[in-house]
Amino acid sequence: MVRVTEVLPDFRLVLVGYGRIAEVLYGPELVSIQDRVTVVELSADRRAAAARALPEAALLNALDDLPPAAGDAVALNLVPGPRHAAVTERLLSLGHHVLSEKPAAPTAGRWLELVALAERSGRALAAAPVTAYFPGVETLVKQVRAGGIGVPGEVHGAFLAAGPARRGYIDASRAWFFGAESCVIRDLGPYVVAPMVRLLGRPDQFAWHRNGVRLPVPVRPVGAVIPVYGNAAVGVGRWGDVIGRIEVAYRPWLPRVEASMTAVGSTGELSFDLDDPPLPDRPGREKANGAFDLMRRVMADPVFRAAHVADVATTLEIIDSLGQAQEERT
Repeated sequence: MVRVTEVLPDFRLVLVGYGRIAEVLYGPELVSIQDRVTVVELSADRRAAAARALPEAALLNALDDLPPAAGDAVALNLVPGPRHAAVTERLLSLGHHVLSEKPAAPTAGRWLELVALAERSGRALAAAPVTAYFPGVETLVKQVRAGGIGVPGEVHGAFLAAGPARRGYIDASRAWFFGAESCVIRDLGPYVVAPMVRLLGRPDQFAWHRNGVRLPVPVRPVGAVIPVYGNAAVGVGRWGDVIGRIEVAYRPWLPRVEASMTAVGSTGELSFDLDDPPLPDRPGREKANGAFDLMRRVMADPVFRAAHVADVATTLEIIDSLGQAQEERT
């Protein structure tokens, strides 16, 4: 996998939000270029954590303190999911290229508005997750399209993870995961939906079905939150003659993520792991560098950029538009 120093050798990097994603995935890959890194973080505790991990990085208290980009700069939008679209809009207006964590916007329409702003500004906009660009997905897409499993008929994907409360509780700053603007579909769904869209395109029909399990989640230091939505969901769709099934769930007792996708055809099947195994000293390293490589490809290749924009829009349609009609608060 290409390293950040190769992908963006002369760029300045901005991390907007220094939560777990920044600390575990991106931060370790930026140590070697930390003198070119700016961290924007509202929380004093999280700014202190950033200072310990990246002592040479510049620290800002708020997005309003971030000046317009001087030269080439890539901003990583790592704030809580419901704020992604607004923060991306602000970063683009300041002249930054932007890589947004998922979901990049609440709807496909809002995503396309942000893409239009990026184009008018001469900036590039990319969105996680990078699972759709894992080597395993690339191989599967090529083999399926070349007839490697005969006539495709089924695609099954799952992403099962401990979730935000994997330690048995959540910090108050992470309670948004269980609020009205978030759910297990929006959190874990993109990891499976994005590669399925890469393989099959836009579905003819799709519907989500969720359970009604909403157990209280302890909040540190005190209190608890009742999730607005259930902790598991299954999505089923049709792509022409192919049926697709997606399962996502928070399972706090799981020791590690269980995630895979299998394409089944008339003569065989192909499977791959949707979650790269973490290295002992650098958890998520491949995901971080995959994200930087995605940013490079979106900036450099107009054909790839157009395909990425369309795939993100379809992914958001499945998660937020096509699926919302079937979602019910319980």
